[in-house]
Amino acid sequence: MAIRLDYLTILAASALPSPAIAQALPAALESDLPQGYDVQTFATSKAGGRQFTIIALKSREEAAVQDTAPPRPLLVYGRKGTGPYVLLARNDHVILRRDEGGASGCDPFEDGTIAIKGAYFTVEQGIACGQHWTYFVTFRFDGRSGEFVFDNLRSESWSANPSNDPDAEALVSNGQQVERARPPVVAFAKWRPKH
Repeated sequence: MAIRLDYLTILAASALPSPAIAQALPAALESDLPQGYDVQTFATSKAGGRQFTIIALKSREEAAVQDTAPPRPLLVYGRKGTGPYVLLARNDHVILRRDEGGASGCDPFEDGTIAIKGAYFTVEQGIACGQHWTYFVTFRFDGRSGEFVFDNLRSESWSANPSNDPDAEALVSNGQQVERARPPVVAFAKWRPKH
């Protein structure tokens, strides 16, 4: 009997889409999410006396859509102390959609994550199916405006290594590109990718 329970525990844990989902999203936030969406992942942090929860959503109809995949909203909630959660901002353009980014049949956010620390959070995306690239967008909390703003974007791509050396790496970097925030400040909700 103990072996069966261990097996079921392992099986259940392996079905979770990400470590963040293993933690329960507060019920107050679950009831506030848009209809027709599921949580892909989320992350929480504290900064400036507030708690922030960043939530990535995915449409329940995405798998059935053949053409352009629906947007994947990224929601930013804030909370002071034990007060209520407040939706601070939403952006439907930060998380790339299935097939977006030049690789048909690939999902840039399939293994994507939200890394968060203090007043900063980064949406980490990438693909390794035919093409190989990463796309990390970072936002920071601006205490003066009371909202998250664009901080930087880092991307890198790789190509097949033309070397015949059997010990050579399979891929070689095409280099990194970094875009840093410049005035005027761009609010999280208004940020758009340049691709």
